[in-house]
Amino acid sequence: DKQRKGKFEIVDGGTIFLDEIGDISQRMQAALLRVLQNGDITRVGGHMPIKVDVRIVAATNRNLAEMVHNGTFRLDLFYRLNIINIVLPPLRDRKNDIFDLTTYFIQKYNRLFDKSIDINILNIMKKLENYNWPGNVRELDNVIHRAVLMCKNTSLSHKDISFDMAVNQNGESNSSLNSEKLNEELPLKTIIAQLEKEVIERKLE
Repeated sequence: DKQRKGKFEIVDGGTIFLDEIGDISQRMQAALLRVLQNGDITRVGGHMPIKVDVRIVAATNRNLAEMVHNGTFRLDLFYRLNIINIVLPPLRDRKNDIFDLTTYFIQKYNRLFDKSIDINILNIMKKLENYNWPGNVRELDNVIHRAVLMCKNTSLSHKDISFDMAVNQNGESNSSLNSEKLNEELPLKTIIAQLEKEVIERKLE
């Protein structure tokens, strides 16, 4: 009953960021390729193409070249996107960043929760640096978010730091979502939902 503009039309003349580009469907890949090749879009329910001039920044934690080889990502779209490639190493390979990131996150959640947690984080750095960070910076954000929220003192200690994906003393993951299940190539949303469910259940227990 009224006109609705899509994201590309809204951002015409600017930049659009497409996160997790490796997870989009084949149908969406084809639609995105048409935008990149022709420089126009057609509104849902519309008939006339609309010219758009958009810079695209895309991100993924998956190996797109390998996906092209496996036939799950279009080769033509890969070359359209892969003009300038910036590889960001995982957090476990740049642990010198942990101090600055942790300081930033403590300040962020101090403001959010109206707290005054001490920014001197030397007493927790050893525990943070010894962890492998499979979830990268997002996981560090989550760990500090929880620590500041639950902390009852004026400074964080190693007891305030807990890792959802940590390995227990038997060398097994705390999560029941094991590698056998991951090898079934479950959708990312399903994996995340299962992990979230298990984390919540453990915390409730």
